[in-house]
Amino acid sequence: MTPFRVVRLAAVLSLAACELNPIGDVQPSYMLATVDGALEKQYEGTGEFHTGTPGPGRKQFQVTSQGQGASANQSFTLTRWDGGRLGRGTHPITLVDDAGFRGQMRGITVQFATREGNQEQRFVAESGELEITSSSETLVEGRFRFTGFRYCAREVVRSNPPVPPVGPCTPLLAAPVPDAPKITVSGSFVTKPLEVTGGIREPGR
Repeated sequence: MTPFRVVRLAAVLSLAACELNPIGDVQPSYMLATVDGALEKQYEGTGEFHTGTPGPGRKQFQVTSQGQGASANQSFTLTRWDGGRLGRGTHPITLVDDAGFRGQMRGITVQFATREGNQEQRFVAESGELEITSSSETLVEGRFRFTGFRYCAREVVRSNPPVPPVGPCTPLLAAPVPDAPKITVSGSFVTKPLEVTGGIREPGR
């Protein structure tokens, strides 16, 4: 192979990797999102998924993302409370109902957390839509859009011994918190399995 063809091939592979993963990670695993409304943010982070077993006959499925770079103090958690890994198709995003607090949580919820200094805010989706475009044991890919409200605003103090967070944090209810700030979020993700190595969960490689 001539030097020119080697250089050209390397350039093509590099471009393909960037298109697959916009945040530049070597692994094709990420989440991107735009937050509007009470907060205005561009989010870039990791992307992993895992399946747990919260109760008899039910399997909980989660997509988790921790912000990177300028988004380092932000995170997303998408949870399907029952039914295991999501298949291809469009799924509604909703609040959990009151029955959920009796061990019967169902449906799909999304939470967004952000911290600036010692101030932490947490939002939960009120309504929206999740589209899964690819789903397998090794890769889950999709996009989402939802409107949400703030259910938690508190001060987080780092100390030794730790001090409990201070501020209003309402449990996830079946209705929005009155007059709570609202956000609209749209995003996409390509996620890999969260592997367990030596009893410690690590992002899939």
